[in-house]
Amino acid sequence: DAMKGQVPELELKEMSRSYSVKSIVVPGIEAERCVLRINKI
Repeated sequence: DAMKGQVPELELKEMSRSYSVKSIVVPGIEAERCVLRINKI
């Protein structure tokens, strides 16, 4: 949760566009883990 709010909204929109399928397939907490992994890359 510490990472939340550190990614600009535009970037989040770009990410959700790129990873929309994964976000839909992966529910809730798992989706958050995916985002954290993407941020670390």
